Amino acid sequence: MKKGIVFLTSILIFFLSDFAHAQWQWQNPLPQGNDIKEIIFTDENTGWIVGNGGLSAYTADGGENWNAIGIECYNDLNAICFADEMHGWIFGKDTIFRTTNGGADWEPVAAVLINPPFGGFFKENVIDASFVDSSRGWLITGDKIFFTQDAGDSWTEQFCLPGQHYSKSICFVDDTTGYVTAWKKYTSYGGAHTLIKTTDGGETWTIITLFNTVVDNSMSCVYFINPLEGWVVGEIGRIWHTTNGGEDWTYQYGITGNIDFYSVYFIDNNHGWIAGEGCILYTNNGGEDWTIALLQDDLILNTVHFVDEWNGWVAGSEGALLYSTDGGINWVQINTSLSDVDLCSVHFSDNYNGWAVGASGTVSYTHLTLPTKIKWCRSRWSPYN
Repeated sequence: MKKGIVFLTSILIFFLSDFAHAQWQWQNPLPQGNDIKEIIFTDENTGWIVGNGGLSAYTADGGENWNAIGIECYNDLNAICFADEMHGWIFGKDTIFRTTNGGADWEPVAAVLINPPFGGFFKENVIDASFVDSSRGWLITGDKIFFTQDAGDSWTEQFCLPGQHYSKSICFVDDTTGYVTAWKKYTSYGGAHTLIKTTDGGETWTIITLFNTVVDNSMSCVYFINPLEGWVVGEIGRIWHTTNGGEDWTYQYGITGNIDFYSVYFIDNNHGWIAGEGCILYTNNGGEDWTIALLQDDLILNTVHFVDEWNGWVAGSEGALLYSTDGGINWVQINTSLSDVDLCSVHFSDNYNGWAVGASGTVSYTHLTLPTKIKWCRSRWSPYN
């Protein structure tokens, strides 16, 4: 099972001097410029990143310093996942690496494809992967889902997505229940997002059709708090809620107008938040009622994350960073020097340690001393060191 938080772009490591007048600085992993595809943390100190051009690095101090993993690879690396603190995998184009000692050593895996009539070595561009233990895992390529039960030495094709479907991400919430998000292309001008689900460990997969029209299928973010209850947000202010693992969906009213939602996050089945095109919304009753906390046309807010029901962060385009200490009712925007960076994801492991990610291969970390000080520090990393 994936641990840590997945970031599909890059990261910055930041420290503040006080809550209202924080100073932000570029941090990791400069000066390299490859896009980071994913970041995960197995605990608050140990983290990993992979990206284009064979980019791979780790941190043992919560992101203050990053070091190259040292694997010989120049292919694009798209995904990294750990089943536990010892067993992890890195995936990319025609590439699989594996560790059994917590990342101290990584070995290339000459994986075998055992499906007839193909056979031979596994040669696919892996998009994402999810493991539930040290042996069993799944991965996705453009239009296929594969399964291994021997830690990646061999792979069996479980499902081929129907025509014009392209997988984007995969996540198993337990041994049997997993989800794949995919993009279904309708025309040369656009398409719709699709959710694909299994409840029997991948023996069968079901395409969940949320709604009938292209517009209503355009979802931006899926978030489940357990195998049964989850939310989907999307274009034109759409919010949907399920309590039976996606079999049925109920529309929740959020906002009037053509405002797109980009991120949804719940800390429990009552307290949730949505960030989007110039807006932040919150609910205290599982989405039965959504309240608009912020409307500001010049902000594009891509991601929201809360540590508990009171303390949370939102990040977005042009370096936008906002925080709340009252459950999302009020928000304070931090002045930063990151106006040329689009921040795509933010995550805090507790009230004191957090990370933000953005464009152009950058990583950012903070250690906060609440309530008055938020201290940021700076470091650099290069894959050639």
